[in-house]
Amino acid sequence: MFRRKAEIPAECRDTQKEQEEVDKSTPQLAKVLTGQHAGITGLDFHPTKYQIVSSSTDGTLGLWSIKPNTRAFRMVGHRDAALCVRFSAEGHILASGSRDKTIRMWIPSSRAESMAIQAHTAAVSSIDFSLDTTIFCSGSHDKSIKIWDGQQFKFLQSFTGHNHWVRSVRFSPDSKTVVSAGHDNTIKLWSVKEKSILYSIESFGGTVNHAQFHPSGNYIAAAIDDGSIKVWDVRKSFQLVQLYRVHDGPVNQLDFHPSGSLLISVSDDKTIKIMDAANGELIYTLYGHERPVRQIQFAPTGLFFATAGADDRILLWKNGSRPTC
Repeated sequence: MFRRKAEIPAECRDTQKEQEEVDKSTPQLAKVLTGQHAGITGLDFHPTKYQIVSSSTDGTLGLWSIKPNTRAFRMVGHRDAALCVRFSAEGHILASGSRDKTIRMWIPSSRAESMAIQAHTAAVSSIDFSLDTTIFCSGSHDKSIKIWDGQQFKFLQSFTGHNHWVRSVRFSPDSKTVVSAGHDNTIKLWSVKEKSILYSIESFGGTVNHAQFHPSGNYIAAAIDDGSIKVWDVRKSFQLVQLYRVHDGPVNQLDFHPSGSLLISVSDDKTIKIMDAANGELIYTLYGHERPVRQIQFAPTGLFFATAGADDRILLWKNGSRPTC
């Protein structure tokens, strides 16, 4: 399961905030959200409201409330499968990407208004906003990553270097770099300011389905098709510091707890794995999905996380008391 130990939580030890033990009590299933009648391809929590947005292979988005006795609002606009969706940092805008090659910008408060951007020459597989929402990025099956103006929605620059589909893109916490994961078995790190590639790392495990920064910005974790999860130290020229083998199928996505204390992953093996990011310990294996699990997302507070996938359901889990960092 775990090959090396990394001192990922060093940033937590350096903080002046009060320290708490990570609550390792079993997460509880809080709510099952149903209503989208096709596979769910993307998830995101609103940064300040009790809302979740999802994208689906039927081309729609679902805007869900976590509160009891509420129904989802269906958002229609894409002409083909919607593959990804993200809220802006303030939650005033959300962006979705589709197999129809467009990005749609939505105003969640209006629930229906959207504007299409002719973004790529192939499916748009991933989107992310910078922390200040001044820019956003998109990754595509056309092998490119594009940077866009977050206010005017205009194209700014493009990164090329992947030899196959780009599966995911994510900004670093300081928004100075973008990490991309590719179907070409590589992870690439790009400088937004210098408009250049900084690193390209071979996964040695097949397609990289997702790559994610640790909240400190010092580490990158990758979900790999061979069932492994790898973590690299960006400060040390991408030194491999952790290797997890906890799944029996391709790892589709992962996410760090906002404190950086926990790492959660989901897989085609229908399971959800929760790991201690400090020592590599597998804490819990969760079950609940009937088909491959493709999405995992922590709420900004860390109190909840949501999982979704091919069984057309979103499972909302209560994570217990939030680890403080």
